[in-house]
Amino acid sequence: MADEKSLVSVVEHHTQLLEGVLEGVKLKFKLKDAMQDVIETGISQLGQSIGIYYSLFTSLNIVSRSDLEGLFKRHYHHQTVQDAVSGLEDLETEWDHFLENAQKQMSVVPEGIHNPLKLIVGSQGPCDLTVKNARTGVMSTLLSYLDGTHSLLLVLLRHFA
Repeated sequence: MADEKSLVSVVEHHTQLLEGVLEGVKLKFKLKDAMQDVIETGISQLGQSIGIYYSLFTSLNIVSRSDLEGLFKRHYHHQTVQDAVSGLEDLETEWDHFLENAQKQMSVVPEGIHNPLKLIVGSQGPCDLTVKNARTGVMSTLLSYLDGTHSLLLVLLRHFA
C-alpha cells in the first residue's frame, strides 16, 4: 500500500469500528449494577477488536504492529496520515484508561470477602468465595470442593473473553 489516501481511509474506517466497540462496552459498563454482568457480557465484547485489527492488518497487507508503524513512518509527512495516526493512538489511549478503570473496580474487595493480600501461609482461605465450574456452569463456593478426603488441584482463572 503506497497511497497515503488509501492508508488514511483504511485507518480511519478501522478506528471508527474500534470506537464503536469501545463505546458499546462503556455503555454496558455504565448501565450495569453488577460487575459480574459487565465481566460476562460487556468486557468479552472487547474481543471483537481482535477481528478489527486483523482486518486492518490484512487491508494494509501487513502482519504486525511494527509493520503498521513502519507504514505510518513512511507516510507521516502527510498531514492526513498524521491525523489518522493520532486518532488511532488517542482511541487506544482511551481503551487503556477504560480497562485500567475497569480493573480498579474489579479489584475492590467487597466487605465480608477475604482480602487475598492479607492471606499468609497457614491462614484459612476464602472458603465462602463463589466460583463457577467451567465445565458445568454451576456456581458454588470453594468450600464445596473441600471434602477432606481427596487431594485437590484447583485452578482459578480470571478470564473475561
